[in-house]
Amino acid sequence: MFWVGALLFAALLSGISNVLVRKASKNADPLSLAVYFNVFTVLAFLPLLLLEKAVLPVEQWPFILASAGIWFIINCVTFHAFKHTDITLMRPIMKTNVLFVALLSVVFLSEQLSTLTLLGTLIIFVGMIALSWNRKQWDKMTWKGVGLTLIGAVGVALTAVLDKFNIMSNVSPALYGMLLYLIPGIGFGIMAMGRKKELMKTTRAHWRILAVIGAVGAVYYWIVLNIYKTIELNIAYPALQVSVIFSMIIAYLWLKEKTDFRNRMIGAAAIIVGAVLVTLGA
Repeated sequence: MFWVGALLFAALLSGISNVLVRKASKNADPLSLAVYFNVFTVLAFLPLLLLEKAVLPVEQWPFILASAGIWFIINCVTFHAFKHTDITLMRPIMKTNVLFVALLSVVFLSEQLSTLTLLGTLIIFVGMIALSWNRKQWDKMTWKGVGLTLIGAVGVALTAVLDKFNIMSNVSPALYGMLLYLIPGIGFGIMAMGRKKELMKTTRAHWRILAVIGAVGAVYYWIVLNIYKTIELNIAYPALQVSVIFSMIIAYLWLKEKTDFRNRMIGAAAIIVGAVLVTLGA
């Protein structure tokens, strides 16, 4: 059960990364952030390449490019969705990806979905909704924004499925992870051409925190990919959602974010119970 400890550590790293991204994104150009985030993450993967033998079967290239392409499209769709949907509404809708992963892992990876795993996944989903619930958010809903956000959620689920498939096809986790940030990073770099002013402003104001985000993100993704080699996706992915609890605690202590404690406590309890059930379903 070594993977449980690795999973909790990865969830902690994810929680830290999410809070750092929120802090950096308050006064920065989103596209510039995307460019630097990918650059620093690629650089952080370089030392991780020394920990394993680089293996990249030629037959996996189409799937690697598909995963990188989907990830790039997800980010573009998400940026566009921000224009049509309030971020407080996007968060709970985006959390449907945990349900899509459970479904797609069965369809495309032929994984078994036990009763405990399914029940735990549903409870985790309910918990994540409770964590981000805001009764007034639905007044700001637009169907276009909701549709774009759901497309993003499906894309995230497809990327997770491809991650699992590629890793189980003997692709080196560090090399694969680096490529998954390098290829979209090139796309973001092309999109950012002509935005020198925004890029320079982001560099001066946020390069330190972006370097930390890149390092934390690389280690997190590398650990997750190695976890995928050990257990099924429909167990690892929902269990990793405990990261939102770490995000909530860190954001409250560091960023002093105001919170609805009743909803947050209900949500956190549900996520913990769900994660335990998912783990027992392994």
